[in-house]
Amino acid sequence: MLAGTPMSLTPNNFEIASYAEPQPGAAAVVTTAPAASMGAPASVAAAAQTAAPDPAALPYAIALGLGGAALGALVYAGFIHATHIRIGYLSIVVAFVIAKAMMIGSRNRGGFQYQVVAIALTTLAVSAGNAILLYWAVVKDRPIDLTAHNIVSLLLFGVEEPFLEFAASPARAAIRLLILFYGFRAAWRMTSGDPRSMRHPFTR
Repeated sequence: MLAGTPMSLTPNNFEIASYAEPQPGAAAVVTTAPAASMGAPASVAAAAQTAAPDPAALPYAIALGLGGAALGALVYAGFIHATHIRIGYLSIVVAFVIAKAMMIGSRNRGGFQYQVVAIALTTLAVSAGNAILLYWAVVKDRPIDLTAHNIVSLLLFGVEEPFLEFAASPARAAIRLLILFYGFRAAWRMTSGDPRSMRHPFTR
């Protein structure tokens, strides 16, 4: 007849397994071990490692985010310049490219700092795209020196341009700002550090 081995039938934590080994003349000794060390899925351990803070990850994320912002601004301005069609959804594409680049740089680490940077870079990229469009339009008639003053003036116009459009078409301007908001929202979610938001950046 086999001797019974005492075992906890109602463990308090299903991620920890408890075993009791009978010893002669003494109470049973209970040992615990994390479930991850007994064959838990490797994705759980990888996710825990990914979420670990890394001070060096933010600079890499910012560096790649700047690259994504430059690329997004050129795509934004180039498409509108070539087609003469202003599509508000381009701002969502810009936000997605920036957030994706940041997450590649940080190895999928995210958080509040990353989210603020993603929003700032998206604003900068869209503003730069509008500034590039203005520059291309003006240089057709006369050349413009790219001095620091002129660059700042162009960028300021790029920031103000979505609001200046209210004078021409309030409905269209409101729709553009709404789409830009959804771009901000996608970038905010993607840089939150939640792996699910990378697959579904537009869900709640």
